[in-house]
Amino acid sequence: VIDGSWKQAYGMMQRSAWLQSLPHWHFTLAPESGYAIRHTRLSHSLSTLEAVAYCLEVGYQFNSSPLYALQQAMQSFWQGPAEHRR
Repeated sequence: VIDGSWKQAYGMMQRSAWLQSLPHWHFTLAPESGYAIRHTRLSHSLSTLEAVAYCLEVGYQFNSSPLYALQQAMQSFWQGPAEHRR
């Protein structure tokens, strides 16, 4: 899993033949994001944690509710600038 902005992750993928050879997941109907720490112009953007949780749910029937709860807990303690929030 590449953790970074979409632009950063895309750039890493483009520069690495090794990463390009790994399996990829593409979401047609991704869930709505609950991530509020970083803002984006794309409404369908997921945090890295949300993307991993969704992959585990869809691909492996994994109960990802603890991962979503972790994200909520992390956001509740975040003390960064207000302009970074969605």
